[in-house]
Amino acid sequence: MPTIRRADRRREFLLHPTVQALLAADSSADCPRQAVRNIVAKVVQEAQQVGWTGPPFDPEILASFLGLRIEESAGLRDDQSGCLVAGPQPTIYINPATMRVRRRYTVAHEVVHTLLPHCQMVGDTPPWTYSFDAQSPVEQLCQVGASELLMPTPAFHHAVARRIETLELAHDLRRTFDVSLEAAVRNLVDLSPRPCAVVVLRLMHKPTELGPTEQIALPGLDQSPPDKRLRIHYAWTSRPWDGRFLPQFKSVPNESVAYTVFRDGDAGSSRTVRGEEDWTDVGGLGPCRVEAVKMQRESVGGAVLCLITAVD
Repeated sequence: MPTIRRADRRREFLLHPTVQALLAADSSADCPRQAVRNIVAKVVQEAQQVGWTGPPFDPEILASFLGLRIEESAGLRDDQSGCLVAGPQPTIYINPATMRVRRRYTVAHEVVHTLLPHCQMVGDTPPWTYSFDAQSPVEQLCQVGASELLMPTPAFHHAVARRIETLELAHDLRRTFDVSLEAAVRNLVDLSPRPCAVVVLRLMHKPTELGPTEQIALPGLDQSPPDKRLRIHYAWTSRPWDGRFLPQFKSVPNESVAYTVFRDGDAGSSRTVRGEEDWTDVGGLGPCRVEAVKMQRESVGGAVLCLITAVD
């Protein structure tokens, strides 16, 4: 699998039609992230003027305010929490098995889809035919917008109250806004004025390690794949680190605290392991502070959420 350079991925992101339309419509925004936050903030302000309050903020009430219908659908796949479908009245279909916090974020995410230029819904096709693409610029911007809807920036800054980025703070924000820890950390990083990043790790092989094992080996020459390692599933950086690229499938140092919490941590607990590590080989971050916690919602093999901050 060829390596995608940061410059190439950034160029592809910025040239996307929705991103171009966002920036063209909002000359005050210095980046697509801010442009989508500005759109959502306007809707939030209008809803608050007619009595929408929080935290926590109820995204289903806001969806109704915008004329969107919400229905549960047993036809959605197990890995599909929701989907937006066009029609006489646009409808957000929700998987009835989705847990409450995930449902809230899913509704917020789908609401943001309707606010972006070139809004694309599934149309009249069944919602279970829809496939989520986490690398899509539109989906990434909807994640930012969903954070702004559930954790509006003024309320979020008030809750942070000049505290520095830590997982302890993220747990407090999770409870205040009724969101997942992952959503709280991601928003904390996205709005931070300091160099930091959120990284979700999974125990897995990189794609190039799996290729040879799919071929039929000669007798006596068959080889087992190397051991799985904790590798980046996805990463999100604050704006001061916007030029850093933490590539998917990149492994973290063998001595990282991420391995400690992966082996010994209980999924869903608040147990955090901290340490100072050298992540020069992981996106060129250099010496940094790492806080790691084992995630609850990930299934196969488990996963670890890391908050990375620069060493002062």
